[in-house]
Amino acid sequence: MATTQNTYTGNGSLTEYSFTFPYLEESDVRVSLDGVDQLTTAYSFANATTISFNTAPANGVAIRIYRQTAQEAPPATFFAGSAIRASDLNDNFLQQLYVAQETDQIARNLTAGDIAPGGITNALLADDAVTTAKIADLNVTTAKINDSAVTTAKINDSAVTSAKIADGTIVNADVNASAAIAGTKVSPDFGSQNITTTGDATIGSLNGGQLAGTRNRIINGDMRIDQRNDGAAVSSGISTLTYTADRWSVAANGAAVTVQRLGTAAEYYLNVTGAASVTACNIRHRIESKNIADLAGSTVTLSFKCSSSSLTSLSTALVYADSVDNFATGTVISSVNISITSTPTIYSTSFSLPANAANGVQVIFSLGAFTSGTFTLTDVQLEPGSIVTPFERRSYGDELALCQRYYESIGATYSIASQANVVNFWHSFKVTKRADPTVTGSRTFTGITVQGFSAYTDSSTTTTVDNASAEL
Repeated sequence: MATTQNTYTGNGSLTEYSFTFPYLEESDVRVSLDGVDQLTTAYSFANATTISFNTAPANGVAIRIYRQTAQEAPPATFFAGSAIRASDLNDNFLQQLYVAQETDQIARNLTAGDIAPGGITNALLADDAVTTAKIADLNVTTAKINDSAVTTAKINDSAVTSAKIADGTIVNADVNASAAIAGTKVSPDFGSQNITTTGDATIGSLNGGQLAGTRNRIINGDMRIDQRNDGAAVSSGISTLTYTADRWSVAANGAAVTVQRLGTAAEYYLNVTGAASVTACNIRHRIESKNIADLAGSTVTLSFKCSSSSLTSLSTALVYADSVDNFATGTVISSVNISITSTPTIYSTSFSLPANAANGVQVIFSLGAFTSGTFTLTDVQLEPGSIVTPFERRSYGDELALCQRYYESIGATYSIASQANVVNFWHSFKVTKRADPTVTGSRTFTGITVQGFSAYTDSSTTTTVDNASAEL
């Protein structure tokens, strides 16, 4: 078997490499590095059988020195009556022999398992020489494809189809992190086109999931609604449950704490100021059964933004009512201690709700013996699932209506002629209450109904109605 090529691997320092095959002309000797033919300006002949590179090939580079005999014309041409030299005849015969040897070498290089580094180059392949029918199954593997060898320009439109991609073939690690799949790379461009379907379009993260609408089961979690006090400071009292901003109550033992809704429309928050002798302080939010029963037996996530000038930790807990919407007694589902700082920060924790959570759930923030400093709380959210999503901010009107289901500030004065020391009238609430409400005012009221109430008082013809409460 004639030799037509010699191969080496560069080491980064050696510049001269010898070869062992004969040739007719120096121009018939070719050099390639990693399959790329080199210009003759990149190397020279140190002697008849040695190539000298101007720059040493890098470490690991595949070096191939091979012969490619010119065959466009014979080396010698004979004319009638001219002398025939043996050297000319030999050159002509050697040209044919060398071309035949090189053809044989190419054939051997193409044999499976016998392809030398850089053996197949673009220059050795005729157009359409490699077809799908000529490639056996699994012959082209990832290891045989150089990095960046397959480019967009080399892939025909629609050449890559779902049928050609095995399940699980493309994984996250195969997709560049820097926006490899962008809207402009997907047809149609989802940024400017509609998605149409013949059936229901369902997305796990939207429908009934983490980004579904009205996912927050906390009402007035951002403390915007404060019907009772309109931002004025109130005392919690001692060993009693005092409502502050709508749907939020505070209870303290040992001494009273001061509670106030502060901030602006951009961001309100509940501010609690500690006091000497306080032995315990809790902030509570109660969720009625109708608003939580569907999540019983599932995982929920509680998130909130808080800070404190004195506390370094707080305990947060979920408690279910022992009977439907009756929080006189309850059972702790779980409690978690959370380290906090003086900078308003979002914290979160997940809970598994038992079946009894269908009775109603109470969220409790326990500040312990809060004897000094302040504690702020806002953006409280309880949502299905174990993933924290941004705080869901409903419209002011929607949030107010949700709050008025439990408490409504009325402030109406009625002047009605009395008969037999009784004043009778009806008042319609803005929102149907959770249950028959308790109404307060300048007189004692009885006869409460769902949509209104009858007021009974003495012979006075002036009656003031302050509020109606159906708090849990």
